[in-house]
Amino acid sequence: MSPVLISLDGLQIRYFSLLYAVSLILLFIQVRANLKDTSIRITRDELLNWLIIVFVYGIIGARSYYVMFNLDFYFDPGEKWYEFLAIWNGGLGMTGGILLASFALWVLCNNKKIRFSDFSDQLVSPLFLTLTLVSIGSFINSGSLEIMLNGESTTIFRMMFRDDSAFKELYHPTELYESILYITGYFFFSLIRLNRFKSGFLSCCCLFYYCLVKVALSFTQQGGLSLLGINESLIAGIFGGLAAVIFLLAGKRYRKQVRERRQYPSTRKWTI
Repeated sequence: MSPVLISLDGLQIRYFSLLYAVSLILLFIQVRANLKDTSIRITRDELLNWLIIVFVYGIIGARSYYVMFNLDFYFDPGEKWYEFLAIWNGGLGMTGGILLASFALWVLCNNKKIRFSDFSDQLVSPLFLTLTLVSIGSFINSGSLEIMLNGESTTIFRMMFRDDSAFKELYHPTELYESILYITGYFFFSLIRLNRFKSGFLSCCCLFYYCLVKVALSFTQQGGLSLLGINESLIAGIFGGLAAVIFLLAGKRYRKQVRERRQYPSTRKWTI
């Protein structure tokens, strides 16, 4: 199965582009529905503008992250440096996209006087649905589906369900594993979203789960981005997981300090 959906006079529209568009629409619908259960006041047009801005920054961050790990591919002598703009050919680092998109969302929330953790908690389950569709798009675009269908190498599924002893190479469709784990996260966080957790708790759990997926799948990736010979997913997963735990503990400590100040207000009088 070709990753190209439509090809007209050299212009190609790929499946992953279509899935990106669908994911943005579903993200808008779900976040809008989630916000109805909160005290956050934001109009439909504002929300749509926010999501478009965050999505664009996510694409920029994801592409920049990927290019950063492949500078020689784009900027070595003889290479077509302008190819780094051709995002329709694939090549996105999801971790970079999440980082820059989160920063853009933080700025928007700060300007609107909305607590970032309150808003991000409502993004958790829709985000995993978006990641699921993005992973499926990457799965098709990378050619993994074509490999599975054509039997060019033994995937883990072909090895389990039929005799492929003639094939010597074991191929892991990592993007497919990713999509399964992300859709699991979507259903899980959708179920627990309505429980009364402290602000930011769901966001920290989301980050930790995402990083856990990255670490687990780093051992099944063939090729991929690497830093000093170490798989990028493993590095990002470990540091991101530690950050999630630190944010969670810091938030708990901050709330404890606030409660203590309210319970035992200071009686010190300052004079000049």
